[in-house]
Amino acid sequence: MKSYIVLNTIIVLLGWAKYLITQAIILLAIAIVFFLIMVPFSYSIFGIWLSEVGFWIAWVPLGMIAYEAYQIVTIESQTDLLSIQGIFFVCIIFNSITVIRMIIPFFRIKSTNNRLSQAMNQYLGSDYLHYIASSNCVGFVSCVKFKLSYYFNSLQRKNLNKRVTTIRNLTFRVIDGKELKLNVHYPTAEGINPVIIFIHGGGWIIGSKDKPANERICKLLASYGYTVFNINYRLIPPEYIFSKKSLTLENPQLIELVSDVDSAISFARKNALKYNGNPNSLFLFGRSAGGHLALLSAFLPETYAKIAGVIAFYPITDLEGFYDFYQKNHKRKMSLAGNSVDNTDDHKMIYRLFSPLSYVNEDNSDNIPPVFLATGDRDRLVNPEQSFKLFNRMQELGIRSVLLDLPWANHGFDQVLLGPGGHLMFKYVIQFLAWVKVQQELEDLEFRAKEHGLDSIISREKIHSIHSTDDTGKTRNENIVNIVSTNKERYKSEK
Repeated sequence: MKSYIVLNTIIVLLGWAKYLITQAIILLAIAIVFFLIMVPFSYSIFGIWLSEVGFWIAWVPLGMIAYEAYQIVTIESQTDLLSIQGIFFVCIIFNSITVIRMIIPFFRIKSTNNRLSQAMNQYLGSDYLHYIASSNCVGFVSCVKFKLSYYFNSLQRKNLNKRVTTIRNLTFRVIDGKELKLNVHYPTAEGINPVIIFIHGGGWIIGSKDKPANERICKLLASYGYTVFNINYRLIPPEYIFSKKSLTLENPQLIELVSDVDSAISFARKNALKYNGNPNSLFLFGRSAGGHLALLSAFLPETYAKIAGVIAFYPITDLEGFYDFYQKNHKRKMSLAGNSVDNTDDHKMIYRLFSPLSYVNEDNSDNIPPVFLATGDRDRLVNPEQSFKLFNRMQELGIRSVLLDLPWANHGFDQVLLGPGGHLMFKYVIQFLAWVKVQQELEDLEFRAKEHGLDSIISREKIHSIHSTDDTGKTRNENIVNIVSTNKERYKSEK
């Protein structure tokens, strides 16, 4: 009632025309602010998540459009208010552009998802889902779709917390008097789970395992049947990257970070069973700088036998290319190798030493585990070319790998876990993890079949054997013996 009285008082004092023009100017100012945030700003590195949250806040400009259209219709017959009508028209134009920018990814979901599904079939095999569906070793999503209801309902955290047990701040390494800690997330249901070591991003200089987005991702993975070790690692002081202090040959700071990841791998392998984890099925998952560390750690010779697969979201794979991209696109210059390195050749040697791309060659190709790469075509912080260069090299060498790219996505698109980018990408990640796990089972089957005098066994029998596997592997072993004993003579005759 009081608001109504105040409004009427303003109208009386200013007059109807003055009230309308004041209102129109205020609405125009709001429309311009929304436009600047959602259009130019959304394409910068600071607008990382705006494409993902579009439907959550699109109601603001949509509501303004409805009100402005109502005002235009109301004053249409009043010739003395045509100028005000024009302002409302301009408001509608700005708000309409803003709405389109905010929700355009949602109109591209179906076509993008079809392309991602085709990529999975192309790189993992058209029957990869058939193998996964016949295995009970892990959870997975058989049909990837974007559901708007999930987008608005969030992750239903209470239900997620019921399905996942979390233990925080376990010390996995003490170095220079500093404790490095990790959190463990694992399913409350009984069973032995594959292990994931999750490595946060932050440009090597910031970030934490306890960041809410990282916690949500780890709990989501755990809910699908994985034991997740969410780790911290030492961070490089910013002055080493954004000043003339340099990453020198004598003191390569990045190697200390890789050393921390290796310590986490050792800790996970030794302690996995305490948290229902399988120490012989271990994955690395990193985002941005964490993706770089995950790839680099997995590609180093001393780590080959330890890692089953790698997932890397928008990672740095070639430091020299990343350095050049950053220098051209950002005002604050990087100095990964600065004045204390004498010449360009030394710079390049440092870059090669810490670039995952450098380790993907014919000598190492048989030892590199399967890799899942995800990137956004509108990434303004790490050039998408970083992922494409690594992927193309792996494809040339026959290394099992997948690259999925989102046409609308910026760096960090998965911060909004159930936005259009995160919603799709994590379901394909779950499929990839399950596929790698099944490949491990198949390789084990092949090995055991050869022990019994068979060169190979048919796919149907492989699938049946995996399907009958229990956590101890006892059922699987018995089934392999049965397959061999009942089919050995037939195999010999077929040869």
